[in-house]
Amino acid sequence: MQWLRGYSQRLREAGAAIPLDERTIDDLDLDAVFARIDFTESLVGQQLLYARLIDTSATHEDRERLDAAATRLAEDQPLATRVAGALDRLTDARTLMLPDMFFGDMPDRPFYWPIFPLLTVAAVVSIVAIAAYPRALFAVMLIGIANAVLKAIHKDTIAGMAAALHMVPPLLRSGRAIEAIDCDALAPEQLLLRANLPALRPVGVSTAWLSLEPGQTNEIVASLYEYVNLALGLDLFAFAICIRGLRDNRDQLRAVFEAVGRVDVALSVARWRNTLATWCRPTFTAPAKRMRVARLSHPLLDEPVANDLQVDGAGILVTGSNMSGKTTFIRAVGVNVVLAQTLNTALAESYEAPELVVRASIGRNDDLSSGKSYYLAEVESIGSLVAASGGNRQQLFLVDEIFRGTNTTERVAAGRAVLAWLTRANDIVLVATHDLELLELLEGQYAPFHFREQVVNDELYFDYTMRAGISSTRNAIAMLRLMHFPPALVDDATATAERLAQRARLPARE
Repeated sequence: MQWLRGYSQRLREAGAAIPLDERTIDDLDLDAVFARIDFTESLVGQQLLYARLIDTSATHEDRERLDAAATRLAEDQPLATRVAGALDRLTDARTLMLPDMFFGDMPDRPFYWPIFPLLTVAAVVSIVAIAAYPRALFAVMLIGIANAVLKAIHKDTIAGMAAALHMVPPLLRSGRAIEAIDCDALAPEQLLLRANLPALRPVGVSTAWLSLEPGQTNEIVASLYEYVNLALGLDLFAFAICIRGLRDNRDQLRAVFEAVGRVDVALSVARWRNTLATWCRPTFTAPAKRMRVARLSHPLLDEPVANDLQVDGAGILVTGSNMSGKTTFIRAVGVNVVLAQTLNTALAESYEAPELVVRASIGRNDDLSSGKSYYLAEVESIGSLVAASGGNRQQLFLVDEIFRGTNTTERVAAGRAVLAWLTRANDIVLVATHDLELLELLEGQYAPFHFREQVVNDELYFDYTMRAGISSTRNAIAMLRLMHFPPALVDDATATAERLAQRARLPARE
């Protein structure tokens, strides 16, 4: 997926986007989510869709425009087909280089660039004069040598831009095709195209000549193209025009790129929604520690079990045994908040929540590349949540098994302190944990929920349904029995669990 991140990285560097942090992107598996929801037609659309997915700062007006276009495209198949036809010329991998044309550093034209058109004119005059003055052939030969020398000097510069330049003409043709479509829902993008395409006509002509690939035609055409460039220096002349045009019209090229991409994003959302059994448009509320989502599911699950979530003034502590679904649930909440705020689509029957900055600390691996233990990496991750809490923008914090990498006493003590800190302001906190002690220590600050399992016919059965209250089942000891550990060992573990539960004043079993 790294090949798609170039555009979003450029936006970040230019300060034009506020993307999710890398930890949250990884913890929510957003690359996999992107692959599941991606129905774009072009690589321009893919770049815009990925950049949009990881930036939850879209405005209400932007979401409304996307929704209107996606709705129209979902309802009008002939229109969707026509839009797809306008975009399918942008599938070449070199399309990924287009952002270099408006974000990257453009080379300067050489100070002697006026000699390029002069050589072209002189070559044409000399060729015409050959019939009357045969000695003019020597002038043509000298001009050809000069063009060859200049071409050798600028060979590396032209080659370095060749991939991106090749895709400028297809981008402009796609823009013109979209501009010509009669569709009110696409009007914002069409207005941008209408305003910016005219300034790019000289760039389109010059890049069209430079991006010709005579090797893909017959040998006669290929040879003719090379001879014309050598004799007339048209490639050097076109390159000089191209550099000037791109330097003067970078904003216009970017506007066309993004307008075309946004149309493709709308097409992708329309197609994706048509594959969903259940989805809704989100309702965004004023900032408050309140959130209501009905029948929420995760987009990466083929047969998801839907669950409800209601946050009302307190954080949420989700307990349950391994594999019961608690981590998947908090991931599902995070992913749906992202989808709601970026694509105006939630995988739920209803969704009501404030606009939130999503931050996650869910992963569990040691950072071997930097020599960090899991615990140190987690402390840094949790520290970033603590630093962000109580800020100007309301946060959604997603935490899984806080401080797993240390001993029980310190884990519970540090976990209680951190979770109490995170929920003290208006931020919403969802926590998955095995530490039942946290339920008592955070009573009143967090509402308890749980997932449970049952042993049916000597097999563990999970219904993946979240319930209010404290989890009272454990599968660790049940797994020992199911895996045929000695009965005495299993009985010993069960008795110890009961004593520890009584000491903690928590039930050991139902």
